[in-house]
Amino acid sequence: MKEMYHSLSKIFLALVLVFVLSWAAPATLDAAGPVLSLSPPSGPIGIKVTVSVCNMTPGNTVVAGNITFGGIPWNPSDITIDSSGCMCATVLTVPAAPTGPQAVVIGDGNVEVTGVFTLTQPNITVSPTSGYKGEVLTVTGTGWLSPSLVSLTFGGSFIDTVMPNSVGGFSTQFIVPLTAQASNIVGASDNIGNAGPAKIFTLKPAGLVVSPSSGLPGTLVQLTGVGFEPYSGVENLRIASSQIYAPGLITDNVGAFTTTFEAPSLPGGGRIVSATVAGLTFSTCFTILESDVWVPLDEDLPTPVEEALASISDRLIRVWGFHDGEWQMYDPNDPLGSTLTGLVSGRAYWIKVSEDCALIFRDLQTGWNNIGW
Repeated sequence: MKEMYHSLSKIFLALVLVFVLSWAAPATLDAAGPVLSLSPPSGPIGIKVTVSVCNMTPGNTVVAGNITFGGIPWNPSDITIDSSGCMCATVLTVPAAPTGPQAVVIGDGNVEVTGVFTLTQPNITVSPTSGYKGEVLTVTGTGWLSPSLVSLTFGGSFIDTVMPNSVGGFSTQFIVPLTAQASNIVGASDNIGNAGPAKIFTLKPAGLVVSPSSGLPGTLVQLTGVGFEPYSGVENLRIASSQIYAPGLITDNVGAFTTTFEAPSLPGGGRIVSATVAGLTFSTCFTILESDVWVPLDEDLPTPVEEALASISDRLIRVWGFHDGEWQMYDPNDPLGSTLTGLVSGRAYWIKVSEDCALIFRDLQTGWNNIGW
């Protein structure tokens, strides 16, 4: 009987223990940890962040300095935790710190919670990234604090101040200064402590450009110089051995100049165009075209010889033409045996006449005459 009593006692104690455990377990599962919210979760130095957290100790206090940003005390005064365990939402300003993730820690003496705020770096772009003195340079910014004042520098010298818009962007333009060097740093920083990554603007080397780059003798060519020293004389202008006449030509306030010349009557091929500025000589190439590779502007077909020379047919003796390495001949007394059947614009011909006469606007002398059609 005594043994039965002990057995029943053990069963009773086991049932009590199971009941206690089953009652306590849900309480353990229901206990939630603190939940920290940072809004916004990222941004540059100086941005205002709303900090809130719940499941702290009800009625407790987060004392001054118990919110840290990257290990540095962040809240300057005490913050109350209400009866539900939520800390009153607080707006704090992001301090100067290295870019990247920064730990935000909040403690009330009993409970501590950690979150992450990502400190971002604003950016700038420059366009173009290379050019000449006096050109317009566009600087565009993104990710800056608004409101703030952003200072721009070029080669270490102050250029301009701009104010980002409501989303932290801006765009401004300025002239590449005459003090620009071969490589120049374009920088940006604001009055809050943010700085964008430096960009590089590279000066293009001085040089000459001709337009068009090729043409027949007599073609009007524009010669442009860029990147030279301002207000410098332009001397010894030449194409091959021919002088280009441009008296008093000097570079302008940004080191550029423009003049024109006629392509000289030289055999076809590339010819050096050169100019000396401030003691330095620069050159480029212009190609003189042969007349037989020049396409007529109206792209007309060759004019039949009989039609082209009809006005002098009674004085015409013979016509010769040379093209593509071959001689061609026209004999008015033997048109079927003639190899020259038409005259092409831009080509040269030798015409023999029996007496002086006029062919359109050309005056022909008795005998052989060399003309361009």
